[in-house]
Amino acid sequence: MNSNFAFDIAPILTRLRAQLDGRWVIDTSAALDAAYEGASGATPAAYVVPVAETAAPHAGGAGYLVQSTAIAFGVVICVRNYRAANLGSDALNDLVPARRAVADALINWMPPGSELVIDHQAGRLEKYTAGNVWWQDIYRTRTRNEARS
Repeated sequence: MNSNFAFDIAPILTRLRAQLDGRWVIDTSAALDAAYEGASGATPAAYVVPVAETAAPHAGGAGYLVQSTAIAFGVVICVRNYRAANLGSDALNDLVPARRAVADALINWMPPGSELVIDHQAGRLEKYTAGNVWWQDIYRTRTRNEARS
């Protein structure tokens, strides 16, 4: 059996930690709520968030399953700049190179267990608070599940 059911984000975290410089905080969605509340003040930060898994109809015969699953995951990026805390313009300017650094680390890379390289799907502003800009980029890949009974 070769099952990639339940996409593992650990290789994404490992890749970001290896590709981004040491001043980045790299964590999972489990730490995101505390970060939103200000418990973790370090920036720049990137939080890897599972978004969706969409399985195609399965193929195969009796006792054999082949199924492709589209994977979407987000990377929530936080940057801070107090030079224009009331306006946010400097923090937005800091967001551009941060987004590029994450994209450069992920786009066109194939995580273990995937059958497609990662590409970018969408991005959106999550929130802005007191000089912190939170942006989420959505990336996607695909896995292939095979199982015999």
